[in-house]
Amino acid sequence: MGLSGTRSKLRVGQDTSVPAGNINRYESDFQAFGADASLNIGALKLRSYYYTSKEDLSAAPKNQLDRKGFTLEPSITFDFADREIKNLLALELMGRYSQAEEDDLSGGTPKYTQLAAGAQFHFTRNLQGRIGSAWHKEKNSATEIDNDIFFFSLTAEF
Repeated sequence: MGLSGTRSKLRVGQDTSVPAGNINRYESDFQAFGADASLNIGALKLRSYYYTSKEDLSAAPKNQLDRKGFTLEPSITFDFADREIKNLLALELMGRYSQAEEDDLSGGTPKYTQLAAGAQFHFTRNLQGRIGSAWHKEKNSATEIDNDIFFFSLTAEF
């Protein structure tokens, strides 16, 4: 388990060169809190995160912007180190579900959802490959964006 928090001056003074509808125009004080937890039971893992934040704005169309969200990441690992499978020590299947709500300057609260699935291949102790896909959905006045992704990576550690 873990906890985190911060409080800071995010932006000082008003920047009139930035358009009025852009949050970066306004002076801002920022506060955030987060919690995370992990649970491991044999080959099964569950990681979770929660965050909430508040941004107090000066001279903006809305005085305060609230944000909150959470993520759940389940996974299962199949260990092949003691088996006759060449060049594959382990295979990890994982998923991810994230949801966020973020106030905007117009008074709306857009909602964002992400669903992802993937696999990580542990070829050696120093070489891993990852493949997967993530699907995103925007709701409640958030502009629907074509931002679904397919990902592939190969990581070598030296």
